[in-house]
Amino acid sequence: MKYKAFLSFILFLLLYLHLAAAHAASQAFPDIVCDEPEFFFGAATNTQDIIHEFILSNEGSSPLYIRSVRTDCGCVASKLANDTLAPGENTALKIRLDLAKRSGPQFRRIIVESNDPDKPRMILAMAGEAIAPLEIIPDQIFFGNIHVSAAAQQTCEIKFSEGDQSYIHSASALSPFFVTELISLRPRRDYKINIRTVPPLPKGSLQTSLKVVTDHPRFKTLEIPVQCRVVGDIYSIPEEITVKSKDGAPVARTFLVYSGLKQKFKLLNVNVPVSGMEARIRTMSFANGYRVDLRNIVPSQELNGKNIVVETDCETAPTLNVPLRLQEKAP
Repeated sequence: MKYKAFLSFILFLLLYLHLAAAHAASQAFPDIVCDEPEFFFGAATNTQDIIHEFILSNEGSSPLYIRSVRTDCGCVASKLANDTLAPGENTALKIRLDLAKRSGPQFRRIIVESNDPDKPRMILAMAGEAIAPLEIIPDQIFFGNIHVSAAAQQTCEIKFSEGDQSYIHSASALSPFFVTELISLRPRRDYKINIRTVPPLPKGSLQTSLKVVTDHPRFKTLEIPVQCRVVGDIYSIPEEITVKSKDGAPVARTFLVYSGLKQKFKLLNVNVPVSGMEARIRTMSFANGYRVDLRNIVPSQELNGKNIVVETDCETAPTLNVPLRLQEKAP
């Protein structure tokens, strides 16, 4: 009896498995397929856009719904021709990769999400190498904070690739407060440009461009941004204190005080323009300067045109005015 019961159980189990397999086989599922999930574009100059179409197919037995297409970089744009595929249908996923200002090996992923139960996230990829016809190092020149009397200097280097060799004919600054020197390190390949300030300089933000003229067919003229902040003997960061009107609620602000002469000095006092406002002075151990914490600033029209007066022991700059400005709420 036990043997017969065991045999019956085995027969029942086999029958159940057969029916379950038959039921599963009868179920309809989509099946997303891409015959070329990775596209290698080889070597391309970084002035190009790489455009490629991935062909997506539905080899399943029910409709395929492509829910989203995501990329891992803002330099990749995608366009899907059709997001619903019947069994046997296909569609094109157009990808554009922008190589601007990129150099070296490139690898970008495209993530396709669908209702395929086995492959809900399909990963596609574009790979290759971006070649720069020329390199500008750095591509922007920052002097930082410099004194009105400083003859400060910065350098940039321009390198042409082997297949794009060109001469640089000239390099000049589009401002009378800067002069340049062009040095040929390797003719038609590697150049250095020194750019130096010409004091006395005007206080405040000073911006210009370094204009470079070449015989390259695509880069006949290059413009490299140049920027600096010209300061006096004593200066503050920021130059002015801005507060927003928030229903009259008190706010706090902080500014730093430094020596443009790079010399030690003492901050003697900070005079606030309205009653109730507080100023606390702290010495910064990591730099030759001071931190001023302002508390209980009540935003009001009374602040406009007023100054926070900083007193120092610097003979050439005994006082520094830091303006207060009220920024009105947007309507």
